[in-house]
Amino acid sequence: MSSRFTIQTRKFLGLLDDLLITASTKDDEPTFNGIHISSARGPWDDEPGDVDLLVGISANGEVSGNTWLPGIGEIEEGFWSVANVKNTKFVFTPLAKRHDKEKPEDPHHVNIIVDNGFVTIVEETADEATELQFPLEDTDFPLSGITKLISGEYSNTTPKDQHGNDVEDGALTVWSPALGLVLRVATRRKEYLRLYRGDHSAKLHLAQIGNTWRGAIKPYVPDAGSMDSQQPDADLFI
Repeated sequence: MSSRFTIQTRKFLGLLDDLLITASTKDDEPTFNGIHISSARGPWDDEPGDVDLLVGISANGEVSGNTWLPGIGEIEEGFWSVANVKNTKFVFTPLAKRHDKEKPEDPHHVNIIVDNGFVTIVEETADEATELQFPLEDTDFPLSGITKLISGEYSNTTPKDQHGNDVEDGALTVWSPALGLVLRVATRRKEYLRLYRGDHSAKLHLAQIGNTWRGAIKPYVPDAGSMDSQQPDADLFI
């Protein structure tokens, strides 16, 4: 059964940008080397009632991100590989830029069609419409588990260090470079990053950027005893 979703192209490309940032870039990790796309119904700005939404989610083991945009239609959910998402950006970015420059009053739109295991993205209005087609990926992307992480339904067990020892809560939170990925999303959107810690500084932190991006990020769990520090212990020279 074919499904179709129509969306403004420049906004759609921005959604893909956000999701690529929090997806795995490792080709040997097919489970996370892509983004999960679906549709939903929900509120949007001051629009009365609920509207159609294109929804995306991606993760890489340390960071998860979820974002959505309004459009028209309903689409069959599926997993798009990083390579195919990049191809989509390569094909439609110049088309949208040229169209929107020439006709700013009528922004460029695309139709996203999912049919028989294939995604087809095609310009909505063009004399000779450009079209891109690629297959949905057969992957075991853990959508349910990632959704629980982002919604805050995660384990309440005490974090353990690399040796299996319980780590006590403290003032210290150790971030890996993965935190920079979430900051890249905030920079692209020109919005503030909000982090929400639970009852332990080494547990998963929930994140929000603006009103249309939610995510989660795992701190690095240091060895037991490291959390006793109340302030930086590196030398200071002024």
